[in-house]
Amino acid sequence: MTKELDEKDRLYVVTGATGRTGNVVAETLLAYGKRVRVIGRNPNKLQRFVRLGADPFIAEPMDARAMRRAFADAAVAYVMLQPNYIADSDDFLAFQKALVESIVPALARSRASHAVALSSWGADKDSGTGPVLGLRKLEQWLNDLSKVNVLHLRADWFMENTIPMIHALAASQEARGAIRGDLPLPMVSTGDVGMAAARAMLELDFHGKVVREIQGQRDLSLKEALQIIGSALPWPVAAYLQEESAAARRSMLAAGISEHVANLMLEVADALNTGYVHMLEPRSAANSTSTSYEMFVDQVLRNSAQFPVSPAHPMMRNTRIQ
Repeated sequence: MTKELDEKDRLYVVTGATGRTGNVVAETLLAYGKRVRVIGRNPNKLQRFVRLGADPFIAEPMDARAMRRAFADAAVAYVMLQPNYIADSDDFLAFQKALVESIVPALARSRASHAVALSSWGADKDSGTGPVLGLRKLEQWLNDLSKVNVLHLRADWFMENTIPMIHALAASQEARGAIRGDLPLPMVSTGDVGMAAARAMLELDFHGKVVREIQGQRDLSLKEALQIIGSALPWPVAAYLQEESAAARRSMLAAGISEHVANLMLEVADALNTGYVHMLEPRSAANSTSTSYEMFVDQVLRNSAQFPVSPAHPMMRNTRIQ
């Protein structure tokens, strides 16, 4: 890195610092000795970053005035919207819109020269992608910032999306969902996405408005993922079952998910099942990451007391934790 990039007085602002990608971004920047401001709602959850030397900023991300203060002296920023659904929301897209309209103007008024934004595959589409439309709006608003170099990291399907499936196997030895079981998904871990964002913020190797895809270590179908999970569990695992939309909707409503959010989730499933949403770049060393799904499952099982997996299990012997 250049001398300019190593200056310790440059302030890095991280939104969503307590989330899966934001925490990796913040910890990595702090490990490099950078000045880091972490934004979050809960002061207790920010304390681990404070112990590492971060400046905490407690605020609701939809508080536009607070966001202006948080970004005021930023040089580089990590920008993201809440990636997970609000299960009982009646208008999740309006929630996303409010976040964009709070965060992006704050960034525009700051001194930031560079920003890395968490986006998603499907952000190139203007309809039919459920909550990905919120990320498309984020991209569009950031692209209007004339003085900020922006990198849009379009991540594919998160490995963490299978955690409910893993827990379902503990309860009923079966897993089901609306996505086709044979559909190859370029699964990526959120940790790898966070590392990619942090690396870009350290290197500042992007200029203008740039899109980069992150495709994970390899493509896997949910049936293949289930086989990997099953090989690590001490009980038999049934095959993955794709549900029809109506059945999937009933299951989601019974679980307390609003009809609005259920429809968004089904829209995403349909966009994937039909190939409407897909990666635009061919897989390459540049857009593939290192964490395999086997490694991810290993981490989940080791970190959950719900799964009595023996350390002598072959999966425990042959994989490592990042």
